Amino acid sequence: MSPKPRPKPRPKSPPAPKAGSAGGKQSSPSKARPASGRPPAAAATKPRFPVGWVVAGVVLVAVVAIAVVGGVGGDGASSPSGGSTASTSTELVRNTKAAGVPLLDQEGLATHIHTSLVVMVDGKRKTVPAYIGIDTDGGKIAALHTHDTSGLIHLESAKENDDYTLEQFLTVWGMPKDAAGRCAFFGATNPCTITVTSKDSGTVGLDTKLKDYDTLTLTVTSS
Repeated sequence: MSPKPRPKPRPKSPPAPKAGSAGGKQSSPSKARPASGRPPAAAATKPRFPVGWVVAGVVLVAVVAIAVVGGVGGDGASSPSGGSTASTSTELVRNTKAAGVPLLDQEGLATHIHTSLVVMVDGKRKTVPAYIGIDTDGGKIAALHTHDTSGLIHLESAKENDDYTLEQFLTVWGMPKDAAGRCAFFGATNPCTITVTSKDSGTVGLDTKLKDYDTLTLTVTSS
């Protein structure tokens, strides 16, 4: 008898491909990209400031603010440099004492009068200087003073119903008491004559009281 033939072995099935592979070959994983093809932007992070820096900044701002306020308060616009430690002009002290006009730390408000003064010397108008009676360095202002060269006299006193004369203002300005000195003060030749005319009252003397809205014309004529 001839032997029985052996059955042929069944072919083995190929192994199943692993996940993520094609054709049995493993592919390397790829990062997901947006549709535009650009990599996603990194998430913005809020900057963090050290607490010490913030505190130092607040302190610096406070110091600057205090310095600015102190600088502004030291010099008012409506008064001479109040609080100044500089000595008052000796000439102003001498003139106000001779005139009997008080020196103040700031302009008075109880009595407030304005009188215009026109000075004519030998037919020519003489400028009335600005800041008569004011010492900005010493921080003092006389109750009689000028702010500009318009000839407007300011009577600003801390006393109610206070009054002063033209002669007192001229003394604060620096006019001497003797006749020859007065001629020289106004730039006239001695001997000279001095006359005063009021817009409201006509011919008056140097002792005329300063009145609100009045205009006084002082005429100096060389003889």
